[in-house]
Amino acid sequence: MARRTQGTDIWVVDESKSTPGEFELVKVVGALNFKPGTDSKERIEVTPLDEEESKKYMEGGGLKDTGQATFELNADPKEASHGRLYDLEVSGKERTFIVGWAGKNKGEAKSIVPTVEAATGAVTLPAGRSWNKFTGYIDSFPMDIDANTVVKTTVTIQRSTKVEWIRETA
Repeated sequence: MARRTQGTDIWVVDESKSTPGEFELVKVVGALNFKPGTDSKERIEVTPLDEEESKKYMEGGGLKDTGQATFELNADPKEASHGRLYDLEVSGKERTFIVGWAGKNKGEAKSIVPTVEAATGAVTLPAGRSWNKFTGYIDSFPMDIDANTVVKTTVTIQRSTKVEWIRETA
């Protein structure tokens, strides 16, 4: 059965502003979408010289080139999570990002949230919700200002890991 998208949440694990050296979970408020991006795998050519028609490639390919994840926001200078995202773009620090999928039924996943070990930043994801998790740095936080609308931004994250899909088991 298909899964609804309304009720999806996004978090970033960031260093605490009040207690430097400790990590905390920051919920991104007001995300309009999430696009994880794609990873492309390098091809390793193994074409012998006597082949005259088409190239041959090693099965399984080579290294993956991680893609860029994006999500859009209606930028709000009074929203603390938007300021944290902008600050992360300025700092260039690599962080863990977590996407919690909506539940099967409206509202059922809202109370299922990740936990973070303050000393290490290690994340624990409860089994009752499906998750995406990846590491990367915020590459851009542009503020688009157009006529007759609100200020928008597309947060672009250069991923350094693949996007893990941790499926719910409960």
